[in-house]
Amino acid sequence: MLLYVMIEHPSVSQTFVVTEAAAVQNAGMPVVGYALRRGQATQSAAPLDLICPPPTKMALVRAVVRSYRDCVRTLWRARKHRISLGEAARLLLAQAHAEIAWPRAEEAGVTHVHAHFLGRTADVSQALAAKLCCKWTATSHGGDAYAPAEVALLDRRLQDIAGVACANARVERELVRRAGNTHLMTRVVHCGVNLESLRFQPNGTSRRVRRLITVGRLVATKGHWTILDAAAQLLTRDASLEWTIVGSGQLSEALQGDPRYRALYPRLQLAGPLDHSAALQALDGACAFVLPCEEDAQGGSDGIPVALMEAMAVGVPVVTTSIGGIGELVVDGTTGFIVPPRDAASVVRALEWILYTDPESKLPDIRRSARARIEEDFNSRREAQKLLEFISEVSAR
Repeated sequence: MLLYVMIEHPSVSQTFVVTEAAAVQNAGMPVVGYALRRGQATQSAAPLDLICPPPTKMALVRAVVRSYRDCVRTLWRARKHRISLGEAARLLLAQAHAEIAWPRAEEAGVTHVHAHFLGRTADVSQALAAKLCCKWTATSHGGDAYAPAEVALLDRRLQDIAGVACANARVERELVRRAGNTHLMTRVVHCGVNLESLRFQPNGTSRRVRRLITVGRLVATKGHWTILDAAAQLLTRDASLEWTIVGSGQLSEALQGDPRYRALYPRLQLAGPLDHSAALQALDGACAFVLPCEEDAQGGSDGIPVALMEAMAVGVPVVTTSIGGIGELVVDGTTGFIVPPRDAASVVRALEWILYTDPESKLPDIRRSARARIEEDFNSRREAQKLLEFISEVSAR
């Protein structure tokens, strides 16, 4: 039995976790989940049974008290990494989660623990695997590898982890460099999409009102300020255009208060968070998908956004950047359009080509090439099989 440790469930933005878990289960490995908190989605993007509901704050406090001996041992062993007080608190919280999950995981017959992200979920997985006397692995996505918020804790995780599945090649290079000579086992395993649920439209759709779409958390790495600049240029020139932005996050209030947004509303609209099925419905019929990703002030970025994969799978042309691992997914002029980060003028030029410059001469080929790229290297069924093979190698080591 494989246990997935995830940040939240059911999730609006991290649907790739349950999509992968469902694919792993379909490949023959029983899977259960444990979530650190309850997500905002009304339903899960794919079926996944949790060993117990996400714990309350009071339950976590009681768990710390119950496991105080383990907490003391954990902090004593972590002293060599020179962790800060904040990092020590993280470890205590992880120990509390492990105390809650342990009896349920043991009852379910869990023999391996897998975390998504090399952050809080990894600390919980490390503590839980110690209690279950089993190995643990993780999937690292991007900034959690090359711009970690807690460097000391990351080094601690890499010294103990059995192996890391890397969502892109840049992540793998960085983790191998950081791990040094510890012989860390790594493998590139992409977060794929369920192609059976994504209907391909080779010629797109024609509507009287043309719509652009962006799907992603409202955070610094997604490029929403670049989107506002591009929208101010495009939508003022073409009254038939609309732009829908799906997602929630810390930038929501600032974006809504921006004069450019207020001037273009409701043709430029922040739709808020949507469940996975509703987000896919919003994607249906869009002229283009725009996500001009960039690095934040700490050097963090996305790995390869799954929303890009979904747009390409259904035949919506994508305009994005090569930040993180996106260059492994999108080839400029072949499977989509690559622009420089923070360059609204380049976003506008790419969209003008898609919308106005005889697009039917080449656009169908780009749509087909994008779908083929997803089918070949970002198919959740194939990637789940790769993950299972990797976990099997790790277990046999």
